[in-house]
Amino acid sequence: IIGIQKERMILEKRLATVMEDLARTERKLSNPSFLEKAPSLVVEKEKSKLEELKVRKERLEANLSWLK
Repeated sequence: IIGIQKERMILEKRLATVMEDLARTERKLSNPSFLEKAPSLVVEKEKSKLEELKVRKERLEANLSWLK
């Protein structure tokens, strides 16, 4: 039981970090100034990062629900 609680705490901490990164990336991509001024390669990198963060979030949420 202690191992499960510890694992849940770790996953919750990782999820919080991913959620912060996800929000920051979404804000950046919703900023018209960023989209206009940033090189297209940077914008594409941020879009790719956003998709990766969404996948990580889903996995972490699935793992947490499995542990509960």
